[in-house]
Amino acid sequence: MNDENSVNSLRILVADDDEMIRSVFVDTFEAVASEVRKSPQPSTDTTDLSSAGFGNIEVTACSSGEEAVESVRLEVENGNPFAVAFIDITMPPGKGGIWAAKQIRQLDPNINIIIVTGNLDIDANKIVKEISPPDKLLFIEKPFHPQEITQFAYSFGSKYNAEKALQRAYGELEERVEQRTAELKSTNKRLENEIVDREKIEHNLRDAKELAESADSAKSNFLSNMSHEIRTPLNGVIGMADLLKEMVEDQQQSQYIDVIINSSKNLLNVINQILEYSRIESGSVVFDCITFGATACVESTVDLVNMEAHRKGLQLATWVMPNVPRFFKGDPIRFRQVLSNFINNAIKFSNDGQIVVIASLESEADEDVTIRVKISDTGIGVNKEDAEKLFRPFSQLDESSTRSYGGIGLSLAINKRLVTMMGGEIGVDLDNQNGATFWFTAKFKKESDLGKVDSELPNYEGYRALVVERNLAIQDVYTNQLSGFGFVCDRATDDDGALQKFRECGNGSISYDLIIMATNLPADQIANIYKEIAGNADITRIPKIFLTTPNAEENTPADIDLGPNMVVPTPVKEYYLLQAIAALLKEEQD
Repeated sequence: MNDENSVNSLRILVADDDEMIRSVFVDTFEAVASEVRKSPQPSTDTTDLSSAGFGNIEVTACSSGEEAVESVRLEVENGNPFAVAFIDITMPPGKGGIWAAKQIRQLDPNINIIIVTGNLDIDANKIVKEISPPDKLLFIEKPFHPQEITQFAYSFGSKYNAEKALQRAYGELEERVEQRTAELKSTNKRLENEIVDREKIEHNLRDAKELAESADSAKSNFLSNMSHEIRTPLNGVIGMADLLKEMVEDQQQSQYIDVIINSSKNLLNVINQILEYSRIESGSVVFDCITFGATACVESTVDLVNMEAHRKGLQLATWVMPNVPRFFKGDPIRFRQVLSNFINNAIKFSNDGQIVVIASLESEADEDVTIRVKISDTGIGVNKEDAEKLFRPFSQLDESSTRSYGGIGLSLAINKRLVTMMGGEIGVDLDNQNGATFWFTAKFKKESDLGKVDSELPNYEGYRALVVERNLAIQDVYTNQLSGFGFVCDRATDDDGALQKFRECGNGSISYDLIIMATNLPADQIANIYKEIAGNADITRIPKIFLTTPNAEENTPADIDLGPNMVVPTPVKEYYLLQAIAALLKEEQD
């Protein structure tokens, strides 16, 4: 019988020379076995053997000790041992039950032996010593009740099966432990081999890294030296070409020289970008930490590209929001470099419209501030599919961009590296349907004391201004700036809108303290507005600021009376705008 069946079965040995007693044992256990067969489910009666979960009960009866010993020997050899043995203490004429119990214990140390005796004077302690262990030995006295032997069989049988199950589980556990031990040894061996292999790989990687760093350093040095050597003669070519242009009078020759100058400047710009990217890659870029103002930095950067933007018919406008600290510490050169790259890109990819630069306070901590700068243009825009590759080195949106607009695709990659080094982020908004909106953030140290007085902007609460500007985006910038000073602003985009506001002012519906007017309106609209200003005393007396584009001062004629006015060039600088406002309103008050 296999282990599983032996665990589910209860095998009982009965040894007694009295046939009647043997019959009592056999009949009792046969009755229990019959109940087990009728009810396969364990009984709830704790006195019932079926509650032990036994699937089968087998009883073997012997009339002598010798027969009992032989039965045990055979069953042990067959692998089907008894769980419980009931042995009469005296079985004449042969050897007694004590002898039989000793022999059975030697044959099967796990069997549970119950000595059946009618003699109350037996030396139980001596018997226990001879037939140990004591937990597998029990004495019952004749006469006994059938329920008594049933309970003993139940208890010892359950205990026997539990021990067998435990031994089997322990054996399985030992097998698993041995298996796992073997697996662990194999795994350890494999890991040892992997460690050796990894050490070799790491050694090779270190060698490769050192080689790559050496090659990168050599490349950076080469680019630096070559860039210097190339830029020096290029600057000479550009300088000599400028001088030559002043000397020639032939228009065609002058055009040829312009081509030489522009091509040389483009080549110089490419060399400068490659050198800058190489310096960033090699880690040789060092950031300064000096005090500077955001407004002056933004406006001076725009000044550098204003003429190129005007040449393409683009309007430029800047607005540094009032929540931006007037001064902080950082590297203004790198800040301007990033901003300049973005604005130059915007000019390159825009043929009309405007470019608006807005700086705001992103966040503030105890010791630093994060500034966010947004650059919006009306150029070719950016597709969502192309956005991911914008900031990769030597990347253009497509080949047609390179052919149409030139460039090697390094400026945005340089910006990304520089912005990251300034503790910020960079990106592009994809919801701009009429161009592109790039943005970046940069972290700067606070400047706690410097410029506290300068940071206080004038307060013009209660003053009302009219802004005349045909470009809505630029118009937003002007009105936001004036609102930051306290003005309540009305708007007009053409002569009809301006004249309507003038009429409302004339009939007393509204009253203006200041008029700000861009002179880039069509000539006929400008003429209509000037005519109304000169012919309406209520409008003539209002202070006016005329915003002029480069070389457009002729739009503010001196032969008609426009009342108190000042001219401020675009892109409008906050300082000059405030000066003009203060001077005009003071004059009006005087």
